[in-house]
Amino acid sequence: MKRSIFVITLALACALASPAFAMDFILGAKGGYFTWLPYVKQIEGGGLADVDKGQGALYGPVLSVMFTPDLSLSVAALFGTQSTHWYSPNQIMSWETGNSAYVSGNYFMDADRIDIDSALSYRVSEGFKIFAGYKYQMIKVKYKAAERRSEIPPGSYDAYTESEVNIDTPAQGPALGLGFTLPLGQSFFFTANISALYMAGYFDMYENKAKVYDVSGSPGDINTVTYENRGSMKLDMKEYGFNFEPSVGARVGDTGVIMTVGIRVQYMRLNIDNAPHLTTKSDWVNDTLYGLFVSVLYSF
Repeated sequence: MKRSIFVITLALACALASPAFAMDFILGAKGGYFTWLPYVKQIEGGGLADVDKGQGALYGPVLSVMFTPDLSLSVAALFGTQSTHWYSPNQIMSWETGNSAYVSGNYFMDADRIDIDSALSYRVSEGFKIFAGYKYQMIKVKYKAAERRSEIPPGSYDAYTESEVNIDTPAQGPALGLGFTLPLGQSFFFTANISALYMAGYFDMYENKAKVYDVSGSPGDINTVTYENRGSMKLDMKEYGFNFEPSVGARVGDTGVIMTVGIRVQYMRLNIDNAPHLTTKSDWVNDTLYGLFVSVLYSF
């Protein structure tokens, strides 16, 4: 999937850079280390309240076409995986029988992320530009849990469970933003872009498999039950927020090479429509991505 998107993006830029147009273009790469504060932490009853932040590298191509000195089109993509592992001590949760249970366990979460941002920009003055764009985002979460569940009162039911759940949240939508550039001498510069985002998509959660070891009987008597494709839930989702990227950069002589170092912050508010089995602290939950990045670009 990542390779296909990269090839399509590169082909689009090459097509835009047709010799039929007198234009300049920029080709390069961008990568960094990012932290994800996931929205799933705020979903109650899902065993995710103690989830730690996910971390990992994201990287991808950057392409830009200059139609005129004031008008340009750019496409940037980031791909990668962010992972986390955490332990949740005993907490009281509801149980299928209607009673409560003490639940504790070890949890693992890997999130494969695809972010593709495109923008058509127009320079309104020497230091400012406005842009309109479109964003596609896919987050594929694989969640694994090994839990101990002890029903209250103690001794009535005791079990160990192993489960694997997948959550896919594709979303896409428009963006509007402002950009600012300030020269810092002959070769260096400061730039910052901020954009407002609105995306619509869906929340698709499905349980791949679960295994239950019932140890509430006689000592040594373990009853094992395995469930395959235990259940699924697909619900509409919408989100809004902003993306902010300040950076400093330098032009390397007359080589056409441009290098930047910056910060990326993306904050989103998500709403999952008609989710009868998901109780949250509010109708909206927060999802935040932030980190440091570097880019190396070649202008020609």
